Amino acid sequence: MATLQVKNINKAFGATKALIACDLTIEAGEVHVLIGANGCGKSTLCKIISGSVQADTGDILLNNQKISITDPASAQQHDIATFYQELSLAINRSIEDNIYAANEPLIFGLFIDKKTIKKDARKIIDLFADVVGDGFSGEVAVATLREDQRQLVEIMKVIAADAKIMIFDEPTSALDRAQANRFFKIIEDLKAKGKSIIFISHRMDEIFAIGDRITVMRDGQIVSSVKISDTDQNMVIEQMVGGKTIVQTNQATKVNQSLSSDVAGHDVIGLELKNLTNKQFSNINLSVSKGEIIGLGGLHGHGQSSLLRSIYGAGEAVSGEITLEGQAYYAKSPRGAIKNGIGYISGNRRVDGIYQGRSIFENLLPIHYLKTSKWGAGQKRLNQTAQDAMAELKTLYASMNQEINNLSGGNQQKVVIARWMIDKTNILLLDDPTKGIDLAAKADLFALIRKLANAGMAIILYSSDDSELLNHATRIYVFNNGKISQELTGDQRTQFNLYQAAYEAV
Repeated sequence: MATLQVKNINKAFGATKALIACDLTIEAGEVHVLIGANGCGKSTLCKIISGSVQADTGDILLNNQKISITDPASAQQHDIATFYQELSLAINRSIEDNIYAANEPLIFGLFIDKKTIKKDARKIIDLFADVVGDGFSGEVAVATLREDQRQLVEIMKVIAADAKIMIFDEPTSALDRAQANRFFKIIEDLKAKGKSIIFISHRMDEIFAIGDRITVMRDGQIVSSVKISDTDQNMVIEQMVGGKTIVQTNQATKVNQSLSSDVAGHDVIGLELKNLTNKQFSNINLSVSKGEIIGLGGLHGHGQSSLLRSIYGAGEAVSGEITLEGQAYYAKSPRGAIKNGIGYISGNRRVDGIYQGRSIFENLLPIHYLKTSKWGAGQKRLNQTAQDAMAELKTLYASMNQEINNLSGGNQQKVVIARWMIDKTNILLLDDPTKGIDLAAKADLFALIRKLANAGMAIILYSSDDSELLNHATRIYVFNNGKISQELTGDQRTQFNLYQAAYEAV
């Protein structure tokens, strides 16, 4: 029997169509898996069901009756509980208070029943007792917990709600194998009680282990919905990407051919990593030659950004070896990395890029000052150097004294990149550099990146946009759960192979 149905759901954010005519049916006692590439609409659809986002058009039916879900409170009234990717914990409150934050038992309808909360929270915590790790008890503040323990608390909140419909949006992303297996056992028990479960995961082994039905989404649309027993991993990936190959534009093909021929003339390894390991990634072995662009692929949050930050000296300490142009190198700090010719550009420009409230000129020159120690250099000469760098990127601005916050996101990012062009940089680390900028700005950025590579710079590019990796990197190291699962070269660089390596069990 269909417990939940969504019919003809449409949602747009400005000009972006997030969901297009989506129909979905969830049965009682079923684990229904949603899968698709980043940005395909999975989370948006779940947020509409849970009331945190409103659909533009379409209907939601519960037990064949049309219902209105206007906010999370109304979803809760309709017996829907949700685990969100972005944890919503009160970190200064205890674990038990968090578990029952949305369902606090009351005495006479007025006073919070602390005794009942403690007793019932203990029952939920006991379900995970041997996998939660040290320092985990009902009275402990969430602020003291590790990331995996916090994720378990968020899961416990949903279980405690005892709702008929439970939505889990990537609930195992921070869990170890033992914790995930315990969670799956609990899901089996919930399913046996007739609960309807919507489950989003990027881990293919999980999907086929616990799912009953799988719905594949692509570009805001549902492309298939079948029983798990009627499909396999390759079929699912083909549906996610629209086939086994990616059709590249003539321009992209020319770029790749050009890159391949350029790299052939550059046989000096600029940077090499051997068994590099920390908490976010393990046993990373890769190299990039002068004049080469290599890509880091895979699903977001699987160690790519952490690796780049560690090379730059801004991440956690690592074990293993880093060789820079044949010499041993240890990234103690960004200052040391910069002085060794390593640059880093983040897509999160407001946090890791721009100096907010300062002028364009001030944003362009900190790296120059650090490298040269010429704090008293004449502004006139530096102005011309800075203007030349900005012109390379076709940056739109009024004057060097203009506040950087007044520029568009794309032009802000161009300023961040231009600062690394004023003085020589040998290795450039690009951490999803085009996030949130328009297509024209992306084209300008990649034209410059190719030019820098042709001039001999070694470039490592992580991008959450598959087409950027496929169109601009000669080799792609695919990350999966903090490890490199495959290196794609030549004709292997297809979207199908990229997703297969990212989703396979490792």
